Amino acid sequence: QIVGVPNLDIAEKMAEVGKKLGFVHLLIVTSDGMDEIGISGKTDVFEIHGTSTKRSEINPEEYGFKKTPRQQISGGSPEESAEIIKDILRGVEKGARRNVVVLNSAVALYVAGVVKNIKEGIAPAEESIDSGKALKVLENLKEESKKYAKKT
Repeated sequence: QIVGVPNLDIAEKMAEVGKKLGFVHLLIVTSDGMDEIGISGKTDVFEIHGTSTKRSEINPEEYGFKKTPRQQISGGSPEESAEIIKDILRGVEKGARRNVVVLNSAVALYVAGVVKNIKEGIAPAEESIDSGKALKVLENLKEESKKYAKKT
């Protein structure tokens, strides 16, 4: 699991809690006031395996991504952000915002145990977007969510 928090103080506290809960593999991340892995600078990471914790950083440049100011990546309203995500998954958006999605996806593949490290997750993350698989998953999730919304 990946849990994003807005600052380092909260990340440290969450890491202590995560350690006590005995997660198989948990990452607590924070970057530039964002609750995700960013590309505007380094992301602080607390990696928990069971009761052990390792603190590290993710530097986007180590994965081939140019650092980009947060203002150039930020969305807007929830509706605008949803359209940005759809454009990324449709292959329309190719810049820094796509890079954020690719890097976060690569980290998700790593924490899920699909790949051995973040670097190995970059190519599958890109392929998932470029092939349309990621968009299909989003569409399926949307359809399944509608089914449950009707039941309540």
